[in-house]
Amino acid sequence: MPASRNIRDMAAQNAAARERQEPVPDLPEALASEPRDGIQRGREVAARYGENIALTAAAIAFGEGTKSLHTRMMAMQLLMNLLQEVPDPIPAPPQTERDRVAE
Repeated sequence: MPASRNIRDMAAQNAAARERQEPVPDLPEALASEPRDGIQRGREVAARYGENIALTAAAIAFGEGTKSLHTRMMAMQLLMNLLQEVPDPIPAPPQTERDRVAE
């Protein structure tokens, strides 16, 4: 079979694949009756997985297995965004001499 025929067949297959429509899945049933409740529960779930996200992003950004500089930069950007969302700790008031003796 000549190479040009193979190339034409491959081009026709690619064109046909591009023309096929991907099925759009149906929307899932809403778990919350009110948007505010759904947002609050979603934040609680996201907070539970925050450490996992940070560890995975750090492994991608600084691990030996990531070759792409762009991928490393995207992971670092995710870490920076997570860091900005973490509230600063509230400083404790200075201890007085009376507080130290009471301990």
